[in-house]
Amino acid sequence: MIEIPQSESHYGDLILVCGLPCSGKSTAIQNALKHNPELLYMKSYTTRPRRPGEGDDEYFFVDDNGFEQKKSSVPPEHWEESETYGRRYGQDTHFYNQQMELGRFVIGCCHPSLAEVESLSPYHEVARTKVIFIDIDERVRRERMLQTRGSEAAKRLNYDAEWSAAPDFLARADYTITPRDHLEYDLAAFDSVVKQIMSRE
Repeated sequence: MIEIPQSESHYGDLILVCGLPCSGKSTAIQNALKHNPELLYMKSYTTRPRRPGEGDDEYFFVDDNGFEQKKSSVPPEHWEESETYGRRYGQDTHFYNQQMELGRFVIGCCHPSLAEVESLSPYHEVARTKVIFIDIDERVRRERMLQTRGSEAAKRLNYDAEWSAAPDFLARADYTITPRDHLEYDLAAFDSVVKQIMSRE
């Protein structure tokens, strides 16, 4: 049985890191997890292939049958699903909501979309979600994608044009970080924002 805190101030919050592919979300999050062990990462189930050298830190890699099995085991109201580049992604939000009720801070990532932010917010309480937008220079992002994503890069770049951050999302973002293409500085800036959120300053 889960004990629910008497005061909402004891709840943990959801930290959503938003940005287009190759904006640096995963690198920033993994670095923050190393420096803040009390953080819990919100892993997704996905049908996309594992990339060379990719571990199990960020995703549960499953085929379509495995995806459907997991989906059927979760009440519909606790399952959030999306599709990117023809690959399916799913979240069991109930587990993470329970962890936040116990006081843990949870960090995850999504596209710069207000609809995705609202769907992933704990029990759809948007006030308990802090949004960090990584606003990377598009030229730099395209160069990264061409270097790291190989033959699918052109197709993905065309798809990404549909995910430009809309005004309603930009108005919702609590923090905007513009990478300076200096990894050490960028990671330190991101970690500083995460620590600020967790300290409730």
